[in-house]
Amino acid sequence: MSRPIAFITGASSGIGAAMATVLAEAGHDLVLVARRADRLAALAERLSDAGASSETLTVDLSEKAGLKRAVERAAAGDIDVLVSNAGVSAYGPFAEIDPGELDRAWTLNADVTPVLARAALPGMLGRGRGGIISVASNLAFSAGADQPRVLTRRRERPAQVQRCHSARCTWELRQGRWLLPEFSHRSCTAPGCRQL
Repeated sequence: MSRPIAFITGASSGIGAAMATVLAEAGHDLVLVARRADRLAALAERLSDAGASSETLTVDLSEKAGLKRAVERAAAGDIDVLVSNAGVSAYGPFAEIDPGELDRAWTLNADVTPVLARAALPGMLGRGRGGIISVASNLAFSAGADQPRVLTRRRERPAQVQRCHSARCTWELRQGRWLLPEFSHRSCTAPGCRQL
């Protein structure tokens, strides 16, 4: 019997790389998706020690051509687990955010998950098994801080900037509900802060 396949976006570092490691150790082969080819290759080599075969797909999911390539691969019908982890923030006063950065953030954070889920879901349903994990920030629960300034991991930011980021994360968290009727088992986990 062949190993199940996990398709992981944002796989080159952080949560994506950690998920790839956990899934490889649990017996999955992998499709690793990210922009940085060197990091994907290094991760694939490291995961081969766990017995995982890894296919790397070097694309920028915020670009139409990159998303199209990822969707084509996800639609192949062999994906057992989709981990939608790629994301980015467009920080700054909303009126001053570069429109290109805002478009990139929206595409990655709002469009990618449902588009990839739609591509992978028919194969999962056809086999009668599968799973979709959508990773969102803890800011999804805050709706923005009411303080004039909030401290983030990198630096202090005006609260209105944090609220914009929070709204994006909340959207990402809620879009997972679209899939609920498709699966008989569902869950939502909010692990809080994690050290990777």
